[in-house]
Amino acid sequence: MEGISHRTSKRILILAVVVSLVSHLVMLMVTGLMIADIENEGSPVLTVELKDLIEISENNHPEKNEAKPVPPPEEETATTQTLLEDTVDLSDRDSKYIPYLKKLKKKISDLWGYPRQAYERKEEGDVVVKFSVNRNGRLEQALVLTSSGSGFLDQGALEVIDAAAPYDPFPGNLKLSKLHIIATFKYRLDQ
Repeated sequence: MEGISHRTSKRILILAVVVSLVSHLVMLMVTGLMIADIENEGSPVLTVELKDLIEISENNHPEKNEAKPVPPPEEETATTQTLLEDTVDLSDRDSKYIPYLKKLKKKISDLWGYPRQAYERKEEGDVVVKFSVNRNGRLEQALVLTSSGSGFLDQGALEVIDAAAPYDPFPGNLKLSKLHIIATFKYRLDQ
């Protein structure tokens, strides 16, 4: 009797594992995290290419590396040092923020993918996004500065920035309260 009970328990456990795996695969496909495209064996090559700040319209954002004083919160004393904000392009190669930006870009790149609806419609484009990170690494805001012309691509860029948060806190040598980051997401389908 005990042998039959043990075999039945084993079968139930195996069935539960199989049902769980199948349901997870279905959920991934439905949410767009996995594209079931059997005809297209090779996935499209996706890149996040970041433009230099000079190429972005100057009417859309503050000047590069413009430091602005932020008024201290009311609970701080007059002896507290005024913290600064700064704006930088994610692809900036000659900045004191390079080590921090590399980590941030990797975190975003690891999560970034082509939005399923845009992929199905073969939409391509460039999205310029500005997002702000506070000293503790918390994402404070993200907005589209220049649209790609596709709501799915624009939303995909904003969603990956949000999904990658929270980011690393600023290193001790950066005396900033907030860093505004400009990033250009280039969505391309390699045919």
